[in-house]
Amino acid sequence: MRPVTRITVCALTIALSPAMVACGSTHVVSVTNPSSSSAGVDPNAPVPGAKTLADDARAAYRSAKSAHVHATIDQDGATQTIDIRGTMDGTNQELSVKDPSSGDATLRTVDDKYYIKGNQDFWESATKSSTTTAALLADKWVLAPHRMGSSSSVSKLTIRALLDGMLGDTALSDSELAGMKTSRASENGTALFVATGDDSNHDVNTFKVLADDGSNVAEVSGKSDDGSDGTAKFDGWNTQSHVDVPKGYVTFPDSPSAPTGTSAPGRDT
Repeated sequence: MRPVTRITVCALTIALSPAMVACGSTHVVSVTNPSSSSAGVDPNAPVPGAKTLADDARAAYRSAKSAHVHATIDQDGATQTIDIRGTMDGTNQELSVKDPSSGDATLRTVDDKYYIKGNQDFWESATKSSTTTAALLADKWVLAPHRMGSSSSVSKLTIRALLDGMLGDTALSDSELAGMKTSRASENGTALFVATGDDSNHDVNTFKVLADDGSNVAEVSGKSDDGSDGTAKFDGWNTQSHVDVPKGYVTFPDSPSAPTGTSAPGRDT
């Protein structure tokens, strides 16, 4: 099983260009308890095998409309956080990244347009710009250049893609599932099924699903080849509110709504 990795922040910074301007992020991320309960769950029923849990979880998230995920990746004493809420396919979502080495940023996707908000550290890292330039980029929303929408890395910044990368058919094989043990658990009054494996390097990988009929993913955790430990917690299945265009954003010449060769002021919506 491929555990939570740093691919999200890498994809975000690769998608950026020095032509874009954005702002410092103070977005606070949080995760709630799994949105289920133990009511109606038979505690005496057999615990499904790992393959059944994985197949049911895949079917659940592939048919879901929206969700929220909060992930943490720990490596060498540093912790990166990734938070995404919105539609599963990323057509309407907000993604926030906090990274001690490359800064904080938020990417909001609305109506096939991308709005970015990053602090000075982020812009220095993402655009390789000077401190002075990065300071000008900080503390403003920006409508990203239209060409960013065609970036393959942006298309990967979705909850569904994240889950495919951790629990998909190519990420978690039948042979790996056959070697995983399953058990019951209860967290904050919520009944869960837990699948735990021990690979050849003795790095434990675990995924948890709600034990009700929904089979929604509650958590995925494990250790990556680079030595980092990652945990992604999921909640808010099919209950996420619509993400709106940020007020007071700034447009630039290569954004679709701005005249070529000129800059345009932001607008409130």
